[in-house]
Amino acid sequence: MLQGLAENMAVHMAKKYQTPDEQAMEIGNYLADCLVDHWKGQTIYIPSDSSYKRSARDIEICERMERGNAHEIAAEFGLSFVRVYQINARYLAEKRKNLNTLTSSKPPAKHPKNRGLQAHNIFSARGGYD
Repeated sequence: MLQGLAENMAVHMAKKYQTPDEQAMEIGNYLADCLVDHWKGQTIYIPSDSSYKRSARDIEICERMERGNAHEIAAEFGLSFVRVYQINARYLAEKRKNLNTLTSSKPPAKHPKNRGLQAHNIFSARGGYD
C-alpha cells in the first residue's frame, strides 16, 4: 500500500513540478519512508479537505457573479441556480459583516425607546392638527 502511495505522489510531483520521473520517484519513496518512520504502527485519518475546496469554489462563484448569469455559473459548477444565489448571499453577508467591523471603531448608538408619545402630541408640538 505504501509503495502505491509513493508512486502516486511521484506521478503528481512529476506532473506539477515537471521533474524527471526518476527524481520524482526517489522523492516519493523518501516521503513514504518518512511517513513510516514517524507514524509506524498507528492508524491515521486524513480528512478530505472538501470544505477548503468548496470555499475556493464559492469564492470563484461570487467573484464571477453578475446580474443574470446564475444559470450559466450553475451549469458550469454542476449546481442549481438557487444554490448559486445562496452561496452569493452568504458571501455578501459575510463581506458586509467584515466591512462593518472594520469601519466601526465603537458600537452603534442605541436608539431611545419610544416613551409612549401619541401622534396627536407630536402634531400639537408642531403647532396644530388637534
